[in-house]
Amino acid sequence: FQGIENLEYLQADYNLIKYIEKGAFNKLHRLKVLILNDNLIQALPDNIFRFASLTHLDIRGNRIQNLPYLGVLEHIGRIVELQLDDNPWNCTCDLAPLKAWLENMPYNIFIGEAICETPSDLYGRLLKETNRQELCPLGTGSEFDVRMPPVPSDNGQVPSRMAPTTVAPMATRYPKSTDSSKVYGNGIVAGLPPFGRNSQIVSFQTRTPPMMCPQPCSCKAHPSDFGISVSCQERKIRNLADLIPRPPNAKKLHLSGNYIRDIGPTDFQGFEGLDLLHLGSNQIATLQKGVFANLTNLRRLYLNGNQLEQLHPEIFLGLTNLQYLYLEYNAIREILAGTFDSMPNLQLLYLNNNVLQSLPAYIFAGVPLARLNLKNNHFMTLPVSGVLDQLRSLSQIDLEENPWECTCDLVALKLWLQKLGDGVAAKEVKCASPV
Repeated sequence: FQGIENLEYLQADYNLIKYIEKGAFNKLHRLKVLILNDNLIQALPDNIFRFASLTHLDIRGNRIQNLPYLGVLEHIGRIVELQLDDNPWNCTCDLAPLKAWLENMPYNIFIGEAICETPSDLYGRLLKETNRQELCPLGTGSEFDVRMPPVPSDNGQVPSRMAPTTVAPMATRYPKSTDSSKVYGNGIVAGLPPFGRNSQIVSFQTRTPPMMCPQPCSCKAHPSDFGISVSCQERKIRNLADLIPRPPNAKKLHLSGNYIRDIGPTDFQGFEGLDLLHLGSNQIATLQKGVFANLTNLRRLYLNGNQLEQLHPEIFLGLTNLQYLYLEYNAIREILAGTFDSMPNLQLLYLNNNVLQSLPAYIFAGVPLARLNLKNNHFMTLPVSGVLDQLRSLSQIDLEENPWECTCDLVALKLWLQKLGDGVAAKEVKCASPV
């Protein structure tokens, strides 16, 4: 990055980045936005952000298992958005500092979810829902140092350092071994009564019951919450009715890369407990009224890479807990008024790479969007009144790669962008006309 020391926005997503050299960003003192999602990064080097001024960091979709406080988190005290999703987090004692740091973040900071990949007994659990004893079941690990995240002072300045808060590992006591508790080769503990006649029954009852799984798919259990992740991507599926038998407690359903064209209002019966539904890269052109109405627990919905042309309010009925909606790379040309009204918890909306030319008034009213992507559409102008001024929880907006017509009609947009604070990331809007 020699010669571009004034860089504020760096986007390097969807590459094959495996390593970041130590000191790579040392001269980028003004760097605020760093987008590294969907790469192959396994770890971040110590002090990689020490000299940057990051407010937005996106490391989703990498291979990161741990994010230490010392050397990494301690240097992002100005952060207002941190995307952690889709990494294979190793929820052991080593991740306890990250958990403690996240718990101390202010409520208005937008932070993605770290979901445990390992160990197996925590698979599928949210890191924030684990406790210290689960992360350190044997009381292993040394004391670790967790500093409270910096909180802006009255003058808006963020202190560079805070006093450390030491969290001691939970002590686990075990009974001292005695001669009366020796374990013999047959598994019987001396000094304790044998299982007796019911031992075989007890043994059978502790086995994992057979898992119900749709025949073309593979399933993986979440022992921590008894949920199931159903993987059906790229299985040449055309009809969702073929997904039988249906597991009783599916939490995640991956259906990307199939040949699905139509979805009926009863196609998700039996999947009421879904937290994530991935329908990306299919051939879906229309969605019927109330197609997701029974998915009231859904928080992530992927409809990217399909053939949708119009969005209307009836599509999203019932999605009261939805937080992330991905609609990029469709052919969406129209969004009807009230389309997002049924999603009062929606925080992230990707509409990039469509053919939108306009948005209806108050389309975002009452929707707490933190991140909105309108990149690479057909917008020539975009009103502030009734549209952009409704975005009251915004932390990032993407408007680039649109054919903006820089006339008097765009003055309001220019002023609105200029008034966005340092806590909101927005790249420069470039004029396409007049020549």
